[in-house]
Parts: sequence; structure tokens; C-alpha cells
Amino acid sequence: MKLNLQRFSGGSYDYKCYIIDEYYVGKMFDKELDDLMKDIGKLTHDLEWWQSCDYDEEDYRKTVKEFKDKWFKQNREDRLKVLINESLEELKKELNQMIG
Repeated sequence: MKLNLQRFSGGSYDYKCYIIDEYYVGKMFDKELDDLMKDIGKLTHDLEWWQSCDYDEEDYRKTVKEFKDKWFKQNREDRLKVLINESLEELKKELNQMIG
């Protein structure tokens, strides 16, 4: 896989965050794990951008807090209920497009 790096900034970690997006997000055969990989991709992206001086540390720390709040503080059942509701809304939108 060759990435077109001209559209990106970052680079401190050789754009490894995009490998997560490319190879793992949406490919875990499990919605919860797909969601986790998406969030890990964002976390590693923001780390790389901070270390490359494209984001300030505050931006990165905000992403870390959001990640930890979601994955370490939030009850798994509550997190799964949100995932179920999001999935149902996506399906509803897709099905409504078929009739409209």
C-alpha cells in the first residue's frame, strides 16, 4: 500500500495511523471492535499531528480524554446501546432512501 502523503501533515510516526484506518477500521467483523479501531485511529492520528507540531498538546489531550471516557469510564452496556441505536438509524436512513 502506498499512501499519497502530499495531502497529509504529520509524519512523526511515518503515518502509521493510516494503516489502522486502512487495514482495521470496518474490517474486524464486529461493530464494537470496528468502533474501537476507529477511535484508536483517531487517537494515533492526533498523537502524530501533535508530535509533528500540527496540533497543540491541548488538542491531543482532549482526544485522549474522549477516548478514555468512552472506553474506560463508560459502562460497556451503555456504549453498546449507543452503537445499536446508531446502527439502527443508519439502517433506517438507508431503507428510507429506497422509497424516497
